[in-house]
Amino acid sequence: MKAHTVTVADLSETNAVAVGALLAATGTADVVDAHVIVLAHAVQSIMVVTSDPDDLAAFDPAVRLHVV
Repeated sequence: MKAHTVTVADLSETNAVAVGALLAATGTADVVDAHVIVLAHAVQSIMVVTSDPDDLAAFDPAVRLHVV
């Protein structure tokens, strides 16, 4: 996890509030997937690597996903 292309982020209070808002807006309950999307927006990610594209796309279809 020391690669420069990997970011590890805690669920801060600010992010937790954003995650809660996203869950409420989408009517879903997956905190981890919502946190990934919130972080992708926060760091202006150009791509999210995932094995769970359907759930992430449900939160934001505009986020570019790379499926592994």
